Amino acid sequence: MSTPVAHFCPECGAPHDAGSHFCENCGHRFDAGPGDEPVTATIPTIPAPARPAATAPPQAQAPGGRSPWFWAAIAAGVVAVLAIAAALILGLGGKDEQPVGAPGYPSQIAGIVAPVGDANDRLSDELTALDPGAPIAAVQRVRLAGVAATSGARVQADAITPPADQRALATDTTAALRAEQTLLTAIAAAIRRPSERTANALAAPGQAARDAWARVATSVPGAGGRISGLDRLAAWARAAALGVPATKAKQRPVNPQGASCGGFEGIFDVSATLTDCTTAVRVAAAVVNGGATSGFTCRSKGNPTTGGDDWVCSNAAGAIITFSVTGDAPATDQPQDVPSDVPSDVPSDVPSDVPSDVPQEDAPSDVAPDDGSVG
Repeated sequence: MSTPVAHFCPECGAPHDAGSHFCENCGHRFDAGPGDEPVTATIPTIPAPARPAATAPPQAQAPGGRSPWFWAAIAAGVVAVLAIAAALILGLGGKDEQPVGAPGYPSQIAGIVAPVGDANDRLSDELTALDPGAPIAAVQRVRLAGVAATSGARVQADAITPPADQRALATDTTAALRAEQTLLTAIAAAIRRPSERTANALAAPGQAARDAWARVATSVPGAGGRISGLDRLAAWARAAALGVPATKAKQRPVNPQGASCGGFEGIFDVSATLTDCTTAVRVAAAVVNGGATSGFTCRSKGNPTTGGDDWVCSNAAGAIITFSVTGDAPATDQPQDVPSDVPSDVPSDVPSDVPSDVPQEDAPSDVAPDDGSVG
């Protein structure tokens, strides 16, 4: 049995059927005529093509007579060009265009405590503008916002597990939030129960909160915001404890330049500055009868002309009351007690011209009661 002879195109080496006149791959015209034997060659005499031609059947060839390998080479070239272009685009992006990694633990803490710092800033602004006797509602609203922010921050901070190298920051953050909560509680006490004690109790938690936030700020700049104005709140609490009435914005103080309030048996030349005459007369009466002076501290000095004493009384809000006592009226140079719960409710029609022959016990009971207390 003879071995079949393979027929290949002498131009491109593509196989062809016996008797073909043209190469279907490159279009080469074979020299053989219709009755002649076609040009043949054996496999060993033909240089090996880039791809074994025997494995590519004619039906696999691309339209137009192009080899599939031709189009494969074109596709590979396009892919290479696109890859180079992508590399150039990424390379030209520069360092500024590098992707940013996920935020670290300090960045997470910064976002958690930011609302607390904002609340502290607003609270400090309100406290710094606070005056004794002024309304406290705005301070209370901002304080409540701070309470909500602090509670939320504690929950969020506890839900994050810090990495090993950030455990100190986690501990400092927890301590700062606790100190913040303690400070807000102290502020609430001064607002709700104003007194010398609650006023004095503001300084320590305020400093503790500042110190705690300063430790957090070494890793989270600006943490905690500002904490200031606590001294103004303390002054407000002391004035409120002395019964200084709340004033509305832009309201003029009573008797800012001082006013003459007259006098009565044993007392004359009563005057009031930054307070009303009713209060001034009541305080003067309390001094003469040894009663409470409603938040005023009173001192006296002798008056050689009258043989009596000239008195000056003042309170924490800056109000001043002066009056003179005749020589036969009881007087002492010791400061009077300063209770915080005596209301200023003496009627405004206290007589200023009580005759000198009216017995002391007949004076109106709401000026100097028999029991020595001030109504």
